[in-house]
Amino acid sequence: MTKTQLELASISMDLKRVSLGLYRNSNLVADRFSQEVIKRSKKLPVRSLKPYIRTLVKNLTTMLSQKDKQKVAEDALI
Repeated sequence: MTKTQLELASISMDLKRVSLGLYRNSNLVADRFSQEVIKRSKKLPVRSLKPYIRTLVKNLTTMLSQKDKQKVAEDALI
């Protein structure tokens, strides 16, 4: 597993934790993992990613900052 794949897998697990935290009304947990997602996504070499993954990574910050927490939880699972 390459370093990029490992980072993407970590982002995926953190997004799952964000979603579960929001569904369980654990906003502090969800916020903490949201920060981890943003931090990890900034480390990724975006230019070397496939276009569909690149689009998802670029939209992470916007997706996580929405006001509707249910929408954030659903988008995080996608």
